[in-house]
Amino acid sequence: MQRFDSKKGSYKKRIMKRIILLIFTITFFIGCTKNETDIVMQYGQTQCADQWGYGNSEAATKEKLGKYLDSMGISYTKLNFSKSDPGVVCLACTCTSGGLFTLETTDPFVEKLVQLGFKKQ
Repeated sequence: MQRFDSKKGSYKKRIMKRIILLIFTITFFIGCTKNETDIVMQYGQTQCADQWGYGNSEAATKEKLGKYLDSMGISYTKLNFSKSDPGVVCLACTCTSGGLFTLETTDPFVEKLVQLGFKKQ
């Protein structure tokens, strides 16, 4: 009778080890899935043709774009604005000003951003 009980206990241990191994394997694969917010998009600010308008500072300009994207239902993260160069010597509204917006988004929103003038980095 004791032999049977020890085998039964050994069987339970093997089953438990397999269950634990399965849990760790599933957790590993879930943890290794690709992050969806990894598409970097950029937009070169124009002199006066940006649909979301302009602010008195870089922070205010960035905030205006953020509110505009929110109103359009576009999901994004890491919205940044920087002024890297003085821009093109040009007086037309569509000429670039030297400002650059950068953000990260997911695939469903890329097409909408491209329609607004953003480009994949």
